[in-house]
Amino acid sequence: MPIYEFHCAACDRTFEKLSHSDVTEHPCPDCGATAAKAISIPAKGQIGVTATGAPPCAAGCGKSSGFT
Repeated sequence: MPIYEFHCAACDRTFEKLSHSDVTEHPCPDCGATAAKAISIPAKGQIGVTATGAPPCAAGCGKSSGFT
């Protein structure tokens, strides 16, 4: 069973819970109000680009990088 994130609008708490994929609400562990399943946005990845946008090893990686 996957872990899903739920958000309680009543007390503004976000928490994780093991849940089936079809469950859209769960009681908040703090206040007991109904919390809705948060919708996750997948991370956007790019192959061959670093976090700064520069190509990998733009300034040179040196001899110690990579597998030997």
